[in-house]
Amino acid sequence: MTFSEKLVGLRRKAGLSQEELASRLEVSRQAVSKWESGQTLPDLERAAALSRLFGVSLDYLLKEELEAPEAPKVGKYGMLRRSYLQTHRNAYYTGMLLSGRLNAHLEKIDRQATEMVEQLMARMAREQGVTEELKASDQMKWVGLMNNIRAAAEEVALTELVYADT
Repeated sequence: MTFSEKLVGLRRKAGLSQEELASRLEVSRQAVSKWESGQTLPDLERAAALSRLFGVSLDYLLKEELEAPEAPKVGKYGMLRRSYLQTHRNAYYTGMLLSGRLNAHLEKIDRQATEMVEQLMARMAREQGVTEELKASDQMKWVGLMNNIRAAAEEVALTELVYADT
């Protein structure tokens, strides 16, 4: 698969128009169009920006023999972790991406955070007396309490795992 084919696929998968991609890379729409048609290639700085934007390696983007990496099984917490690392710990993020450890790290954080939220919710519901009997007798109260419990449990998981320093 050529660079231009990969770029078109990644851009469409991300739901971006040529104009939106151009704006993010601070280039013209015509430049993106030329990259996608195979007329030219981006400079190294723009190629690196594309790599970061789409979460793929430069090798994948530029080498024709490399196929698309298997999509990591990352949920909400893994995606939040990726965003946090890209924004606040960019050197660490880049190092993990280039070494091939990023997806495993994101999957681990996602799994740990999901388990933590589930365990905390069960414990907090038990401690606050939020039971199936309450659900049957007063659904609105039960939903309100469970929403508060979920928010509290997620706050703990976000603080301790997702937004924790490495």
